[in-house]
Amino acid sequence: LALALPVTTTVTTATASCQHPSSQSFSTTSMLQKPGSTSRSSGASSRRRKTQEVKSPDDILRSLQRKNKTCCDCGTKLPQCVNITLGSFVCLACSGIHRELNMRVKGMGASSFTVEEAQMMSQTSNNMVNQKFL
Repeated sequence: LALALPVTTTVTTATASCQHPSSQSFSTTSMLQKPGSTSRSSGASSRRRKTQEVKSPDDILRSLQRKNKTCCDCGTKLPQCVNITLGSFVCLACSGIHRELNMRVKGMGASSFTVEEAQMMSQTSNNMVNQKFL
């Protein structure tokens, strides 16, 4: 048999004050502002912009590849390899010939490039190589 006894509970409420040193107080107006309209210093955002402006050597070579749209030797569209020795963009067929001539050739998709290689390639172009050697 179950007996029904009156149950009394005491509920105590505590104030929500945080005394932790890392806690920050936020007002509801600052939380409802549009993104970017906070009162942060612009130094952090300018640092982000500077890091985005710096291009990797691979990105530099891809932009150079867009300017050199044909193979330096045969004229095939969209060369996929870089002749590091001469500083020219060549197709896959011509890259095999250049490798037989002991030239240093790298593929655009599978290779990574150094800063020195990107600087050297930015100083030359397929037209300059053809004027010099042909």
